[in-house]
Amino acid sequence: MQMALNQLIQRAKPDRLLIEPTGLGHPQEVLASLRSAEYSDVIQLQATMTLVDARKLSDPEYATDETYQQQVSVADCIIAHKSDLYEADELQQLDTYLAQLQVTGRPVYPVAHGQLQLQWLDAPCHWQPQPEVDVEPSHSHGHGDVFAATPDMPAEGYLRKDNKGDGYFSSGWIFQPDFEFDFITLESILMGIDAERVKGVFITDEGIFAFNIVDGLMSSTALDEVYDSRIEVIGRDPSAWQTLESDLLAASQRL
Repeated sequence: MQMALNQLIQRAKPDRLLIEPTGLGHPQEVLASLRSAEYSDVIQLQATMTLVDARKLSDPEYATDETYQQQVSVADCIIAHKSDLYEADELQQLDTYLAQLQVTGRPVYPVAHGQLQLQWLDAPCHWQPQPEVDVEPSHSHGHGDVFAATPDMPAEGYLRKDNKGDGYFSSGWIFQPDFEFDFITLESILMGIDAERVKGVFITDEGIFAFNIVDGLMSSTALDEVYDSRIEVIGRDPSAWQTLESDLLAASQRL
């Protein structure tokens, strides 16, 4: 993340950065990196927003998960998303859960259809580094440095990387931009993945699309431009997507 962030600051000089960690991300480590001396004169931290689906709090797998609890505890505001689908008492269950975690004094915003308010981003960040949070140094000597490049792409034209943590597994693929995917076949493949979360952007024969799958529901959005095609899958059982790579290759052709 630090390499990508430094490159982005150097090249694009953005006015605002929105950072969305992966579902396996540990937000304390992300915030500790951004609070480090390296960024003290470069970045002004604003609100950390955590999305919570109150319907899942009755599932111990979520409610007692250490990473899940950490994501809630660092929040400057809690977004109770998909609130239009809640039962009558589920918002109260969220208040009780926050009290149990001693997460107090934070605004809770019920939100439907992702309708966040822009001004929520301007709230201050109250999080302060904890002594036990260990941040790997980026070994930089200023934001003008040239950092490690993306690993060389093998002749096959795609890369795969795997990760695991807190009982979850993730696999990610990057495909060179000369891969073109059959849109209809790709949709079928993505809907058949047994995973907690699937995110991807693909260059297809019908255009460029971003895909997002959560709770078994898939959405797709047309995009204007991407540098490559890529997908990340997060779940409890990596064997469930054992054939995913071969399925994706079969649904594509190199132009």
